Amino acid sequence: MVDILGCTFVALTYMFLALGEGIVVFQLIPLWFTKNNEYTWAGIFWMIIYNICMILAIISHLKALLGDPGYTPNLQIPDSIPLERLRYCDRCSQWKPERTHHCSTCQRCIQKMDHHCPWINNCVGAKNQKSFVLFLVYVFLVCLLTLIIMSSITYWYFTRSSKRVVSGSLFLFIASVMTSIFALTFMLFTAIMFWEQLWAIIHNQTEVEEMNRRIAPQKPIFENLKNSMGISVIMWWNPFAEPPEPDYMEPLEVQPKTESSTWVYWVGYAVCGCVILAATFIIVKVIWIK
Repeated sequence: MVDILGCTFVALTYMFLALGEGIVVFQLIPLWFTKNNEYTWAGIFWMIIYNICMILAIISHLKALLGDPGYTPNLQIPDSIPLERLRYCDRCSQWKPERTHHCSTCQRCIQKMDHHCPWINNCVGAKNQKSFVLFLVYVFLVCLLTLIIMSSITYWYFTRSSKRVVSGSLFLFIASVMTSIFALTFMLFTAIMFWEQLWAIIHNQTEVEEMNRRIAPQKPIFENLKNSMGISVIMWWNPFAEPPEPDYMEPLEVQPKTESSTWVYWVGYAVCGCVILAATFIIVKVIWIK
């Protein structure tokens, strides 16, 4: 069964990425960062960095979209599981480990299912959470670079327009403004989503488990990060490096009713907002290409 909503969001994802690539790489950089029909060092720098982040964002998205989110294989029920902890999925007709949730959209049981994300038309689970996190990181960087380049050009235009006249069209101006708005919007969106995923990883608790007030045994933060992102810290940022195989025997416990850490969650949102506002201020006031 085709998920129309998911397919629409995936199409929108690539439409927005194509818009950024088309305006920034094929229009603005050649228009503003060239001299005598040759790219300046700044133009070459922006072109390379922007395209690297764009390629990594696309690769991460494709892996999150097409990869296995953590479909539970038809495992043999271990004899060590107490009868009272034994769970069975009637729809999948198989054993259902404690950290497994049945997705009504995918129609499959998924280990450590966090949520079904329309932007990747797939669930975010144990095996593709890393790809989803990297997608958020690289889209954030693409948006940030877009705003830096746009702000540099705007600053240059209004302060040094007498030294250089660049011809452009009304369409390019409108498209540039729209691209900047989209970049700022998705930069905020991906920052918030990244914080939510980071919170889930370091606390070893999915969104589904949080809603059901269930939690896995707590481990050191770095161990939780390695279980989700990979053993090597350097390879965390490599979308081709696979995370470790999930532990299907990991149990769940009832989460204690406490609000002691809730404020940290909201502080994270506030920090994300302050960092983005500070970065925007620096971009507008300080960063510009001579």
